[in-house]
Amino acid sequence: MRLRIWISYCALVAVTLGCSPSVEQTQPATNVESTPESIDEAVYDGLPSAKGQPPKEIRALVPPVKLMAAGEHWDGGTVWILLQDKREAKVLFCVTQNAFESEIKGNSLFIGADSANRTSARRPLSDQESALMLRSLKLAIEPRLNEKLRDFTNKGYDPLEYKTHEQFSVPEAERFSQDDWQVIFAVHALQRLETVEKQELADLDELAKRVAELEAVDLESAAAEFRSKSSTTRQAVWKRLKPVLAAELRARNPSDPHQFLTKLLGKGDAEAAKRCGAARKNPLAKTPNEGNMLAYNLETEGNFFSDLVFQIDEDARVSFHVQSLVVPEQKDDPHDRIPEEEKENAKILGAVSVNLGGGSLDGTYKSGFNLALEGERVTDENLQKAAKLTTLVTLRLSGQNVTDEQLAILNGHLYLASIHLVSTSITNKGLDHLKTLPTLKFLTIRDAQVTNEAIEELKKAAPQCEVKWQRE
Repeated sequence: MRLRIWISYCALVAVTLGCSPSVEQTQPATNVESTPESIDEAVYDGLPSAKGQPPKEIRALVPPVKLMAAGEHWDGGTVWILLQDKREAKVLFCVTQNAFESEIKGNSLFIGADSANRTSARRPLSDQESALMLRSLKLAIEPRLNEKLRDFTNKGYDPLEYKTHEQFSVPEAERFSQDDWQVIFAVHALQRLETVEKQELADLDELAKRVAELEAVDLESAAAEFRSKSSTTRQAVWKRLKPVLAAELRARNPSDPHQFLTKLLGKGDAEAAKRCGAARKNPLAKTPNEGNMLAYNLETEGNFFSDLVFQIDEDARVSFHVQSLVVPEQKDDPHDRIPEEEKENAKILGAVSVNLGGGSLDGTYKSGFNLALEGERVTDENLQKAAKLTTLVTLRLSGQNVTDEQLAILNGHLYLASIHLVSTSITNKGLDHLKTLPTLKFLTIRDAQVTNEAIEELKKAAPQCEVKWQRE
C-alpha cells in the first residue's frame, strides 16, 4: 500500500520528561546567574500552569546553545527551530510563512510551537526576548556552518523548493545530509528574521484570556470525553485536552507513562499505530516510531487520517505529535499500466513516481511521474519528452529560460495535475497555455511577468485549479 506522508509535522507538540530545564534570570546582555526558573510552560505550551499568570519571559539561554532540529512546512514557508542550551532547556519557535497573503505578517516570530496557528504559539513578550531568539539562533548555527553550507545559504534558494529539486534531480551521493538540511533551514529562518526591524509583541490581554480558558478545562472530564468519542471525532476535544495533559505529564513525571496514558485515554488504536509506524518520526523524539508507542485516531475523512502519536523512550521521556497522512485507495491506476518505453524515458529525464494527494478531479490521490527541470535542463527537447509522459502528474520548472513558447509544448496534456513555476520569464500569454490543461488542480507561480488581471482570468477559465501567485 502506498503512503503519501505529509511533509509538515501537523500539530507538533513535545513534552520532555525526566529533567527540569532552566534558564538564568538575568539582564538580556549578561550571564549573571540568579534564580533559575523552568521554561517548560513558556516553551512547550506558551502558557503557564499557574492560575491567572501570564507566560514567563525567556530572559537568557546558557551557552553553548545547540541546534537540535529544524524544518519547513509546505504552507508558504513557515520555518521551525528547536534549540537547547547548556542546561538542556529547550526552546521551540517558528518564523511564519512569507509566500502568500495572511492575517499574520510574514517573517513573524512565534515562541512555543512549530506553527503560529497552534494553541501553544505566542509572540515574544518583549523586544529583549525577540533579540534573544535571534542571538541564540546565531550562536547555534555558527559551529555547524562549513564552506559548502555557507556558500549554498548565500545564494538565496528557497530551501524546501531546492530540497524537492534535490530529491528528484540530484544524485544521492551529491545531496545534502539530514544534518546539513537542519542548518540550511535554520539559516533561512535567521535570514528572514533579520529582515524585520521590530517584531510584533504578544497581546497580554489575549494571553490572559487563553490562560483562563485553559484553567477551565478539567483533565479527567476532558479525558473521559476523549475516550467516549468515536475514533474519528476526537479532534475538537484533543485541542482542549492537549495543553492540560502536557502540564499534567510534567507535573507528575510518571515512571510508567504508557500505563498513565492508557488509563487516561484508552488503550490506543491498532490501525493508527500501523499507519504511524511508517511515518517519519517526530523530530523532538530521540527514537523513531518503534517499540513503546501509542496512537489514537483523531479524525478520518475518506482516505485522509489524522492520528495522535505518543512516543516513549528508554528514559520514560514522552513526546507527542499529530501525524496527518493519506492512504491511497486501491483502484485501477493508469500509472500502473504505462509501457516500458515510457518508463525508460521518465528515467532519462529524472522523473520519479509519486502519489499526489487531492490530484484527481474528484479529490482523491493521483499517482504518476514527478519531474523537476531547472536552468539548462529546461529545453524544448526535454519538455517534448515530458509532454509524452502520459501519466506526468506534477511538473516543476524554474529559471529565466522558461518561456511562454515552452509552456505551449504542454498544451492539451490530459493528466497533468500540478505545476510549479519559479523565477521564470513567462508572461500573460503563457498563462493562456495553462488554460488548455483540463486536469490541472494546483498551480504555483513565483516571480513572473504576469498581472493580477491575467491571474484572475486564469482562475475563471480553470475553476478546478487552486492558483497561488507571489510576485517577488
